[in-house]
Amino acid sequence: MSVYFYIKRGGQEGPDKPKYYKEENALREYAYENDLEYSLDFIVVETQQESRHWDNEIEINPEWEKPEWRDLELRMRDGDSVVFKDFSCFPFDGEFGYAKYMELYDKGIELVFIDDPSLSTEYIRNIVLEAIDNEIIDGSSVNDAVRLHVYAEFNRIGQARSAKGKRIKDGVAASGKKSGRKEGQFDKLTPELVRDIEYYVDYGGGKKIDIMYKHDISRNTLNTYIRRLGEYRKKFDEMWEKEKDNKEDRQDGKNT
Repeated sequence: MSVYFYIKRGGQEGPDKPKYYKEENALREYAYENDLEYSLDFIVVETQQESRHWDNEIEINPEWEKPEWRDLELRMRDGDSVVFKDFSCFPFDGEFGYAKYMELYDKGIELVFIDDPSLSTEYIRNIVLEAIDNEIIDGSSVNDAVRLHVYAEFNRIGQARSAKGKRIKDGVAASGKKSGRKEGQFDKLTPELVRDIEYYVDYGGGKKIDIMYKHDISRNTLNTYIRRLGEYRKKFDEMWEKEKDNKEDRQDGKNT
């Protein structure tokens, strides 16, 4: 079974653009954490979309607009996997995207979305099996349950992103301030998440993807928390060492 890594930001957006680097770094880190081979044989970079002009209008046919994806589909077999940074990197959207997702699901191709784990095929398969075990659905309705869940997630992610973008845009326009979280603000950092991060960093326990699932956070958010907590711990250790040195100096002064 082979694991492929798909980078959407090719063509005019890569490899010298920030979005390309974000995707590439996310996929490289995922491969490292899961002990997967990350080489040119398994990396697919999408180039600029092709288009045809008819009567001054652009028609994009999903069957040939992304030749890199088409070639990848010809290579993939049952049990193979494709890893994306997030669902926006899936090379199709809308009704065709949904149909393509279900086609790959039925073929046994695993799709992994690092920052949108609820749409990863493994997660959906586990949800369905759990529902069958708990007699929530029976075997005859499995396909309908999968399709309903995928369709709902497609809509949820699309609506959430649209709503978030509109809220940010409207909020920035109304306040006159720059968007973005304030430096040092950790609105999702719970004590339980801190413990899981410390266990991961100090003892190598668990995987980042498991922490993301458990606490419903993105990879970028998790990496930010890990980095900031490391910075704070380093400052605390430096302060502690300095205080110990001062205490020892005071003690030496008394002894003399």
